Amino acid sequence: MKLLVKTAFSQRGIAAWLLLLFGLVATAGLWRAVLNTQHQRASAEFELHNREVLAAIEKRLQGHEQILLSGAGLLDASEQVGRAEWRLFVERLKLHINYPGIQGVGFAKVIPPAGLASYRQLLIQEGRTEQFHPDHARDFYTAILYLEPDDERNKAAFGYDMFTEQVRRKAMQQAVEENSSSISGKVTLQQEIYGRQQAGFLMYVPVYQKNRPLETPAQRWRALLGFVYSPYRMDDLMHGLLGNKELMVDFTIHDGDSISDESLMYNSAFWHKDEPAANTLFKTHYVLPAYGRQWLLSLTSRPAFEKQFKSELNWSLPLLGVAISALLFFLVLVLLSRQQQALLLAHRMTQRRNESEARFHQLFLHLGQGVLIYNASGELLEANPAALQLMALNLQQIKGLEPLDKAWHCSPEQPLPPAAPTQIQLALTDKDMVKGAEVGFWHSDLQAYLWCNLDVYPQLDDHQQVKKLYLVLSDITERKRVARMKDEFIATVSHELRTPLTSISGALELLCNQVLDDEGHAALKQHMLKVAVDNSRRLTLLINDLLDLEKIAAGGMVFHFSSALLLPQLQQSIEVNQVYGAQRGISITLCTETEDQPVLVDVQRLAQVLSNLLSNAIKFSPDGAVVTITLQRHLSFMRISVCDQGAGIPPQFRPMIFQKFSQADASSSRRQQGTGLGLAICKELVEHMNGRISFVSEEGQGSCFYVDLPITEPNHH
Repeated sequence: MKLLVKTAFSQRGIAAWLLLLFGLVATAGLWRAVLNTQHQRASAEFELHNREVLAAIEKRLQGHEQILLSGAGLLDASEQVGRAEWRLFVERLKLHINYPGIQGVGFAKVIPPAGLASYRQLLIQEGRTEQFHPDHARDFYTAILYLEPDDERNKAAFGYDMFTEQVRRKAMQQAVEENSSSISGKVTLQQEIYGRQQAGFLMYVPVYQKNRPLETPAQRWRALLGFVYSPYRMDDLMHGLLGNKELMVDFTIHDGDSISDESLMYNSAFWHKDEPAANTLFKTHYVLPAYGRQWLLSLTSRPAFEKQFKSELNWSLPLLGVAISALLFFLVLVLLSRQQQALLLAHRMTQRRNESEARFHQLFLHLGQGVLIYNASGELLEANPAALQLMALNLQQIKGLEPLDKAWHCSPEQPLPPAAPTQIQLALTDKDMVKGAEVGFWHSDLQAYLWCNLDVYPQLDDHQQVKKLYLVLSDITERKRVARMKDEFIATVSHELRTPLTSISGALELLCNQVLDDEGHAALKQHMLKVAVDNSRRLTLLINDLLDLEKIAAGGMVFHFSSALLLPQLQQSIEVNQVYGAQRGISITLCTETEDQPVLVDVQRLAQVLSNLLSNAIKFSPDGAVVTITLQRHLSFMRISVCDQGAGIPPQFRPMIFQKFSQADASSSRRQQGTGLGLAICKELVEHMNGRISFVSEEGQGSCFYVDLPITEPNHH
């Protein structure tokens, strides 16, 4: 721990601090981008809900206007409309089904002062008991003559002169003056005789006497017959309009363009007032023109709406970013401190080796590394057994006393024994160590190079002249093999990660910077989103392949075997991959040459194998080609063949085709994308299902991959 602290606050620790700073900055940037994206999505969704509420209200008001216009049309077209005809008209409208929430549809008749007696006589003739009210004398009278449905609430309004009340009178005057439908301001309806009192309003359509001029307001007043109208209780209207739909927003409706308790007509929050109070994230206002009036709609988001946009990323992303940054910081410190320890240890070992020649000789004989000792003239004095084994020579051959095998050579080229290696000559000249040279010795029996790391350590006398040289050979064959596999893996994974991440980053940067906000870039925005989604899927597939490979290697993959027919599985795989092939005009055909027989497989893993083989066949086929899947019996197996019309597999690559990270073109600039893991995973999965996988290929003619699965015994369950 002390060494870690010392390293952290030394010059060597600067790299670790820079890495920590970069990780924290990147985490903050990514977190901000995630929050901005969530807010933009929520804002767009909130606007969509608002438009839905506005459209529903506007549509319902327009529908109610059509009801009143149809009532006016009935009066215009008929010589006489009595109470029975009006009731039949309203019943045919089926208000409770088509327009739930409407209180009724009525007709208010204009009565000249001289006609009051006739009006009362008409009521007596029809057997009606309602009283005309208010009953004070005035120059202009109206009375509600018809109002259906004839329920208890509506009966309270019969005979009422709406023109005597200021708010109603203003709406009725506006309807005549402008010869159009009009809506009153907020009122208390005559129907409010029991229960919770609701805000109300009325809609009017004027009706005129036939064959009278109506060009001017004065002419219309003289020809006025009355008003077709509807009263509305606001809560009932909104409930009928919205039904039992659970809205994601709350809204209020105020009469006019200002917000006050006096102007409040409706508040949807009343119906779930027991919901916990919370600060709303979104709020907006709309002014809705309503047939001569203005309604102010105030909409706010509800907790249920905001909850759906809250993600665990909001808190887990910064925590994870900080944790990863701290972990990387700690790992770099550990590596730096261990590097320092290694350097100190190497220095001590060199000193001890110079101090004890006898101890070194024992070590020389039994050391696993090869050691050759040269004098100051570059002549070999001694070589330990490990060196002879690494070089595939005996001591006599190295000293030049026996001829070398004709096939023996070094890579890179070196002076042949008994001449000293180039590194010995260099150490004699510089009187210093030579480290890190790599030499490969050809082993005829292995038919391969055995690679060694070559270090030369000079031993100086008291006059600082070279006394001896120790050439140490370390077998690095396995390390080079692993390094080569690592380089190929890094090149492959780096390419497969960098390409989609660059596309995703570019697309999200454009969206986050609001470059594509205007409507003219809608198509490009859609394209950017598709690029991000497609490349995210590529990353998911790469990670899934790596995880599957790790599970298989660790024996952690669980197989669920069941008896299944192969034909439905093939048809399903074709359907899944059909869209991928159609993008390049490639079709997939299925041929069955024998009756389908059940096999014992894990259906999910089999689908994974088929999907990999099909996607490979499509990927390596030319545009417009045909990929053929054949199902046939082969001995005691059911054989699935997947054949393409591609370029075929190069002969030199065929022995490695089922190896991990193997690709015919392993360069990062290859034309076809892939990790080289798919076929390796297929082989492991098929063999775990007691099957076998093979292939045939001819360059220029395409390839066929065969999956053989054992047929299930008839009594097998």
